[in-house]
Amino acid sequence: MPGNKAYDWFGGSVRSGWRIVRLGSVFRERNEPTTAEDLAPLSVTKKGVVEQQESVAISAIGAPKKVARKGDFVINSRSDRKGSAGIAPRDGSVSLINIVLEPKGIYPQFAKYLLTSVGFQEEFYRFGSGIVADLWTTRYSAMKAIQIPLPPLEEQKQIADDLDRELAEIDEFIDDQQRLQDLLQERLVSLTFDLATDASNPDRYDTGHPFWKTLPRGWTLQKLGWHFKIGNGSTPLSTNESYWSDDSTDIPWFNSSTVNQELAIEPARYVTELAVKECHLPMIPKGSLLMGLIGQGKTRGKVTKTGIDATLSQNIAYLTPMQNSQVSIDFTKLALEAAYPELREINSGNGTTKGSLTCENIQQFRIPFPSINQQHSILQKHNYQKNINSKLSTAVELSDLLQERKNRYIKKYFA
Repeated sequence: MPGNKAYDWFGGSVRSGWRIVRLGSVFRERNEPTTAEDLAPLSVTKKGVVEQQESVAISAIGAPKKVARKGDFVINSRSDRKGSAGIAPRDGSVSLINIVLEPKGIYPQFAKYLLTSVGFQEEFYRFGSGIVADLWTTRYSAMKAIQIPLPPLEEQKQIADDLDRELAEIDEFIDDQQRLQDLLQERLVSLTFDLATDASNPDRYDTGHPFWKTLPRGWTLQKLGWHFKIGNGSTPLSTNESYWSDDSTDIPWFNSSTVNQELAIEPARYVTELAVKECHLPMIPKGSLLMGLIGQGKTRGKVTKTGIDATLSQNIAYLTPMQNSQVSIDFTKLALEAAYPELREINSGNGTTKGSLTCENIQQFRIPFPSINQQHSILQKHNYQKNINSKLSTAVELSDLLQERKNRYIKKYFA
């Protein structure tokens, strides 16, 4: 048993009386078709399987979904949703991207803790396949071969009960921090909007725009495409080793997760000159903006500024100021942060671009346009905004520490 890579994720050995079994021996895949009209939809999140969230794009009427029965374990197969899994609280419908498993010989609540543990998440990823990390998927045909530790049924129930009881307080603290983050984020968006529209200026006019309803006189609404070169990149073939590099002196390549950096300086990977040439990758100069194009989470519409020259994937757009443009890159970032709710609404309905932004959307998007001196003056007023950002970062760090503590606690039962 020691030295077998299949057992590494749970420590390589099991306690006396436990067995090591293939996942497929204690679950049956449920692949029953349905629609949201036949069964009320559920969302599969990192907090478990919950009632459909408002932020999720609504499926077209009659769009195919999968049945998830109460007590089924449901896990998102995509790597960019790693950790999104849980037990269905009722009969419902879930997206086709999810794998639905009916427990057979494993206690559902024990399965929840085991299969949402960090170790299993990484093993689940290891059994996946795809072109690159952003497009990595694990299918049930591969997943069913994963080796899992399995105690006797009564011990499974005892472990689940112990974890339910002992993690309740940590979960409560995590929920408190999440509520604080939500309040701070709401205040931050409101403050950012007030700054981007100079809300304290009483001399205003009605713009007729559904989002930027009023602006100070002398300001206009102008399309981003008038002031920025806008485009996106691509993902070189992952199997072509001549395209990718481990050498930090090669060309930094950003993917969609980069927009979560306050200043984009940490690339996802490095690519070679050959990749840039053959894959027609654009070179983006330091001081440009990046915007997430896809994702039902927070990524789509989120903006950051580049701190290094780099290239990028197809899932993020770049906005590079045109020469002699009379717009501050930092004011534009402020305006786009204020417009985040509006950007999220674009293509949130049905159609081929559902749940995604396009470069054309960004080119046509309008932001407030004061004089360059007014832009700089407004940017000097955002110290309070920085203070909220600092508090938000502290809350996020505390949540991460609590989650890490929770993960360690779960791990000790399985390792």
